[in-house]
Amino acid sequence: MLSKVLKQHRSVDAAKMRPPNFYSEVHKKWAAMVENVNNGSGWKQVTSCPACQCEKATYELTKFDIELVTCSECNLRYHTRIPANNNDIYGDPVYIKGSQGVWANDYEYRKERFGRERVGILSGVIGSLKGLSILDVGCGSGYFLECAEEEGAICSGLEISSDIREWTSQRLGIEIFDRSLEELESDTRYDIITIFDLIEHVEKPVELLLNANRLLKKNGHIFIYTPNFDSFSIRVMRERSNLICPPSHVVLFDRMSMEYALDKAGFRPVFFATCGMDIADIISMIEDAGSTDDTFLVTWKEELQAMIDHAECANSMRFIAQKV
Repeated sequence: MLSKVLKQHRSVDAAKMRPPNFYSEVHKKWAAMVENVNNGSGWKQVTSCPACQCEKATYELTKFDIELVTCSECNLRYHTRIPANNNDIYGDPVYIKGSQGVWANDYEYRKERFGRERVGILSGVIGSLKGLSILDVGCGSGYFLECAEEEGAICSGLEISSDIREWTSQRLGIEIFDRSLEELESDTRYDIITIFDLIEHVEKPVELLLNANRLLKKNGHIFIYTPNFDSFSIRVMRERSNLICPPSHVVLFDRMSMEYALDKAGFRPVFFATCGMDIADIISMIEDAGSTDDTFLVTWKEELQAMIDHAECANSMRFIAQKV
């Protein structure tokens, strides 16, 4: 059985995705963003679940003195304080420069490793992409869109960062909208809308999904990547996880809470899987603590990650859902 799982497993280059000092640098970045909020517009309290509005919740953990709680109704995790003005985070020059670097560096690797994987998952579920219209929300540098175009899809994107948007639009020669999905008014209806690593940043996630539903054709599909709170690495790392990063990730899903949100927005899930970097993240945490007690994890990281992925316990979830 392990041999079969390993044959299906695609490794990730940890040297590119988790370089030396990754753990400490990413936590320094989010600590600085917390200070930006403290020194900027401040915080607003969240007293009910952003997905179902239930006011009952249980305490989960605290990071940067910000509590994360679990909704008693739909199981969504959400922070009880979020930035009053997101420009304190996403308008910060350091954040913008860092984000641009992430998209620009290792573009070809990201395209071949992640872009083609995403196209492969879509094609495996809904068939050929040739002639289908795709809107990628938060498209960044467009490596997924480039792969989808190569398969014959008709592509467009949405990206609010002006520098990244212009670079991607000029390079791919496609339309990249400069507004949020909520603000996008268009007569175009899409076959597929993709939302990769974005919904966890959104204060009102169901509203985002409803707007995606509005812009989809009848029986269209939405394709989502988002962190999985119910994952091995978060179980091990807790508040030390790089995926728990207030003030940026304001909500965190598990399978139950995402399926609830999708149902509430008029979608029926047709595909679910997890795949992540749990072992690489744990190794990064151990190394940051100055420990050398990671020999076992380093030696067996591919086997361990393959089993975690296969067991649907990895720290990134993938959903494809159909409009109903």
